[in-house]
Amino acid sequence: MAKKGFLHLFLSALTAALLSFFLLYFFAPSMSTQFLGVSFSTRKGSDNALVISAVDSSVEQMKNSPEFTKESIDRFLELANSPEMKEKFKVTAKQGVRELDEAIKTLMEKVK
Repeated sequence: MAKKGFLHLFLSALTAALLSFFLLYFFAPSMSTQFLGVSFSTRKGSDNALVISAVDSSVEQMKNSPEFTKESIDRFLELANSPEMKEKFKVTAKQGVRELDEAIKTLMEKVK
């Protein structure tokens, strides 16, 4: 039985960590976003990144507007983070940024 040194164990652990990272990053984007804070689907310019930035900017607008209460902002975030609305926003983002903004404004009007 061969003795394995510290370097061998370190390289094995590093290889396992890198392999795990890339598997999560490319093949499990929701888990990657949850645990690592980054994923392939949220890279700059992707549909998911457009949706996230549009929702974040809308929340900032709502916070600065006296028309919206904390409860309405919380309701907006709850609705915007629902699986149905996420899917609708992704489909809308593929059509264009203008259409995505219209869909988000429609949702903002619902929670007023």
